[in-house]
Amino acid sequence: MSNQSAWTLGQTSSYFESGVAGPGTISGGAGDHGGVSYGTYQLSSAVGTATEYVNWSAYKSQFEGRVPATEAFDEVWSRLARDEPAFGTSQHDFIKTTHYDPQMTRLANAGLDLSSRGPAVQDMVWSMSVQYRGNTTGIIDRGLRERFGDGYDLGQVSDKDLIEATHDTKLRHVNQDFHRSSGRIQQNLEFRMQAEKEALVKFDSTGVPATQAEIGQLEREARPLKVGGSGDRVNDLQTKLAELGYLTNDGRAIVPDGHFGRATKEALESFQRAAGRPVTGAASPQDLVAVNDQIVARGRATTYQARSSESQRLDSPAHPDNGFYLRTRDQVHRLDRDCGRVPDQRSDNLACALTVEARAQGLSRIDSLAFNEDASRLWAGQGLGGQLSGHTMQHASVDTVSAVNTPVELSSAAWPAAMLQFQQHQDRAQQQQQQQQIRQDVLDGQPHQAPAMNLQR
Repeated sequence: MSNQSAWTLGQTSSYFESGVAGPGTISGGAGDHGGVSYGTYQLSSAVGTATEYVNWSAYKSQFEGRVPATEAFDEVWSRLARDEPAFGTSQHDFIKTTHYDPQMTRLANAGLDLSSRGPAVQDMVWSMSVQYRGNTTGIIDRGLRERFGDGYDLGQVSDKDLIEATHDTKLRHVNQDFHRSSGRIQQNLEFRMQAEKEALVKFDSTGVPATQAEIGQLEREARPLKVGGSGDRVNDLQTKLAELGYLTNDGRAIVPDGHFGRATKEALESFQRAAGRPVTGAASPQDLVAVNDQIVARGRATTYQARSSESQRLDSPAHPDNGFYLRTRDQVHRLDRDCGRVPDQRSDNLACALTVEARAQGLSRIDSLAFNEDASRLWAGQGLGGQLSGHTMQHASVDTVSAVNTPVELSSAAWPAAMLQFQQHQDRAQQQQQQQQIRQDVLDGQPHQAPAMNLQR
């Protein structure tokens, strides 16, 4: 740590929340489900943290009879910020006592003790406690699971990887987590999340926290990459698109040169279509995360393919999807017995082929199995919303003769590619759900009664 004396806990958050305006900041509140927000850490009038702070603070009597988001309240707030030197310290102490400390305790109780981590991670948790409060632990855990899998070992995760995994999950789910805010607010949050990730990763690397001016520059750099842009970030995007095999409209591979031109735009649009992303021809922070997700998935598939032939087989306990295969095999064996057959190796071949096809079609489980009338195809179904019939089912099927005669190791070799398709299905389903929520909000003329995230500030 080369310059830790220049850092105070919560510094990064304060720069992003209020900048140089500090404790006297009063936001406009337009489009923000939190309403008008106050102070260094933008305490919400709508969610109630502004009132919570006033009641906690030594200034309670001065706000007597005044409520947030009114001129009378704003007048007192501005006067205290101007005349009371301790007003800013009071806000900092409030966040530490009511937000940061409780979230650090929750993390530790959930097996995610971050108390010995470096200042960049501490600042990350502080920022999340301000933005997400009680959802902080769940979001950090979600990010680690998305990056490292359900069985991740926190002790093997570096501070840098922890910061990146957490901010990447925030970016993936920003529209879901903040679905009650306007599209403009969501987009601004996306830019902030990207800039904050870069600031904290650099802080972790150098030991020097970002200045307000540096954060302003990072926020500008977080804007979408588009035609006419240039630099290292463009070159990195081009390199990844080329590695993933995305081509121009006339089938040419792009050559990374750090300049965003027509070829890069066309290759990016090809990626956006394949990934179910909005086809804009510009790379938003969410697009960059989605590109990197495909790189990571491909790396996992390559690692998987490099393992011993035994661990590559779906019927091996070492295979990451062995559980799905075993459940499918049990259902195939049960179907065999119902048809008067004794399960054998051909049954296992069938189960393996069906596992791979089910993943490729986006199924996360198999609720039902059935042959068609002439038994030429075996169909698997996943119920949606608890329903097991009709249009409420998601389906996958295999040719029976082909599947029973395809060895387990051959079907298993197709699994990595199937999992890439599975992830794309999951991403599209999430986007469709978000769009449906937005349409329903418009029809209802009111916010959701059961939001996906109960974000509190």
